[in-house]
Amino acid sequence: MNKYRGCFSVLGCSILMSLALLGTASTSFGQTIEKRLDDAIAEITILKRVIAEQDRRISDLEKAILSLQSSAVPGREQTGALEKSSGPQSSKPAWHNNAVWERVEDGMSESQVVALLGKPTSVESGVIRTLFFRGEVPGSGFVSGNVQLFNDRVLLVNKPVF
Repeated sequence: MNKYRGCFSVLGCSILMSLALLGTASTSFGQTIEKRLDDAIAEITILKRVIAEQDRRISDLEKAILSLQSSAVPGREQTGALEKSSGPQSSKPAWHNNAVWERVEDGMSESQVVALLGKPTSVESGVIRTLFFRGEVPGSGFVSGNVQLFNDRVLLVNKPVF
């Protein structure tokens, strides 16, 4: 029996040493996880700032493009105005056309939507910004459609029924 007592004591010491090491390792491992979590949160914060800045820059660029497009082709706009005035649809807003609504896509900016559909008849602001297009449409009566935006991007399109 005495020869086994030495084995048990060596085994017991080994187990105790292993448990002590595991206790120390789990404490340092927990600190590593906390550090990694703090680093990840800091990186996410930086990425959110970068994305917000890029969204702002994209919006500014889209507005600049729209203003350049409208000022760069005055002859074309005048020709279009002449064509419209000669036809029966001279006062028809762009949003009255179902084909124009088909071109509105998820992810478009508000300025792109306004460039396609024209100025909305009303706007509701909040977490989700809603552009309303309502009014009398010859042959269809009163119609209403809207575009919902989140962070200046199209989230949902409710097309009017003509």
